Amino acid sequence: ISTECATCHNGSNARSQSANHVATTATCETCHTSTKSFAGAKFDHAGITTGCATCHNGTIAEGKPRDHPSTSASCDQCHTTRSWDR
Repeated sequence: ISTECATCHNGSNARSQSANHVATTATCETCHTSTKSFAGAKFDHAGITTGCATCHNGTIAEGKPRDHPSTSASCDQCHTTRSWDR
């Protein structure tokens, strides 16, 4: 395959993003590195300038777990390393 996924996966020729997909303008190949499965996509957080909760709100992307301590502090006040990008 020598074209971008969206050439065919545009909702007309073949299925496109699911309704609960993270909102993005990036090409599929930016996060999805396998043509066999879309599971296990890795999002590169480099260059993100908004706070974590902008996306990690439980709707767009997974939010705090249920057993997380109650706080109004921003995520990066306690979570200083981004272990998910290693």
